[in-house]
Amino acid sequence: AHPTDVLWTSSLAECCARMPTLSPAEREEALVFIALKHVTSLRSRDGDQHVREMLAWFGTRRFDLLSWVVQTDSVLKVFACIERNLGSAALLVHILTPFCALTAVHKDPGALTQLGAGRIARAVLDAHPDNMNIMQLACAIASNLAQHADSAAVLVDLGIHAKMAAIIRNPALVDFIYVSAANVLANMANTRSEHVHAELLKVDAVKLCVDLLARATSPSMRQDASLCLANLASGAATHATLALRRAPEALRAAVQKAPDDGVLTENMLACAARMSQSDDSGAATLALAHVEPALDALRLHPARERLRTFACAVILNVAANFDTAAQAAQIFKRRRAELNAAFACACESGDELIVRTFVNLLGMDPRRKQQFQDKMVLPIVRAAQLGHPGVVRELLKVST
Repeated sequence: AHPTDVLWTSSLAECCARMPTLSPAEREEALVFIALKHVTSLRSRDGDQHVREMLAWFGTRRFDLLSWVVQTDSVLKVFACIERNLGSAALLVHILTPFCALTAVHKDPGALTQLGAGRIARAVLDAHPDNMNIMQLACAIASNLAQHADSAAVLVDLGIHAKMAAIIRNPALVDFIYVSAANVLANMANTRSEHVHAELLKVDAVKLCVDLLARATSPSMRQDASLCLANLASGAATHATLALRRAPEALRAAVQKAPDDGVLTENMLACAARMSQSDDSGAATLALAHVEPALDALRLHPARERLRTFACAVILNVAANFDTAAQAAQIFKRRRAELNAAFACACESGDELIVRTFVNLLGMDPRRKQQFQDKMVLPIVRAAQLGHPGVVRELLKVST
């Protein structure tokens, strides 16, 4: 065993005892490992004597511990340690856990990817295809890295998206692994890169997420699968596949089963809003099919601002389309209460775009009092009370 590998499973007291026995090069590596594993306790300067003793080692070098850990040489030492311990599942968990935390808080995940973090995640996945804990950690690392656009492309080129697809297709795994894999795909799709989207379509990510929605047994599984579909819808090149795989219908069916799930509902509306903005002949029909769900969402989730934005986008896509305007008008007339509530929320939150479009496209009368909490108040008065001058200006244009 490498002299410093044992530090991953050692207490601070044991680390302190071992430090004098290490060579200068080993001691430098040891400091990296100790800082990564114990960064929280080491930064607390009111710790016990072992914390103070270890801080003394760092103090002589005047390092900020987190900065020390993310230096290129330090990260490469961690990578080398992971690679030489790929065969030891027990030790690997101790190394990957703090490294996963580092990828979550790192200011530049793209830099970590360029240093080889994606390659490390792929190597870990290949080495332990049946170890659920290690797979979850590797997926979490990949997911954190994938939030950076350049990193997502690197991960795709490494074939990690194909590994995630294989995980989701494997019926012998457990739910939290499927959730982790779907989250990686969702973060990849969120980069809105045409290259990344094309590669995700090649592994049939749309069908995989539609199937996950159908068999979902937990909110997190529904939410990550639906998020991947919503993020894929941000690229026009994916719309045909989403329609072919009946992703909008699958999302509506999932929401019908779990109407109180605000995240799922938001993702459904995001997918519908993005797909209905296209010039495709089915876009207007798609938007019309989501008007009622959008109005239901406005009633059930009035405080979710992004959900409200997507719901209103669906409504406006329908109202602005000549082919669906007449049918939409009948729905709006029947469900005026939800529209009034959405308009009131937009005035309260200061959403100028929604206020403008509701007034101009849906004929909302700003001179009519709306229900704000337990009082009937003019929208312009409520917007002024809450300090939204932009909304006040929009309402004045019509009121005068």
